[in-house]
Amino acid sequence: MDRKREELKKLKAGDFSIFTKTVTETDVMLYAGLSGEMNPYYLNDVYAEPKLGQAMISAAQLQALAGGAIFRLLPEGSIRIQGEYRLVKPALRGETIIARAEILKVDEEKGTIAIAWECYSNDKELLIEGKSLEQLLSRHRDVQDIFKEESQHGDP
Repeated sequence: MDRKREELKKLKAGDFSIFTKTVTETDVMLYAGLSGEMNPYYLNDVYAEPKLGQAMISAAQLQALAGGAIFRLLPEGSIRIQGEYRLVKPALRGETIIARAEILKVDEEKGTIAIAWECYSNDKELLIEGKSLEQLLSRHRDVQDIFKEESQHGDP
């Protein structure tokens, strides 16, 4: 039995993981430099203050925090192949974000894991929620092979 099948057999619907992070101004600035996402609502307290009180965290950064929970849940060698999200409420810079990821379904034949994930404020308010489909690679499988296969894996 190869590593992928062994790892998939260990996973089951209902397994979950949590990742917590206080998002600092440095985190926001580093992300902006990496991504080029220079929205003043994320970078400028003076610009954001009339509507939000201070700068917010981008939805992409919240997805990245959810990725931290997913990373802790799944075996090494998993990559996201599909995803969707819904932003519920803005998160403000300096907030502690609690990301939670839970396995919905494991498809051993396709080597995929359907995940539901959410991010909450420290006050337990829902900020963003989403679903993703993760692919577990075998050690000897080329990443490019995934993109050669059928692109329809169903809903995450």
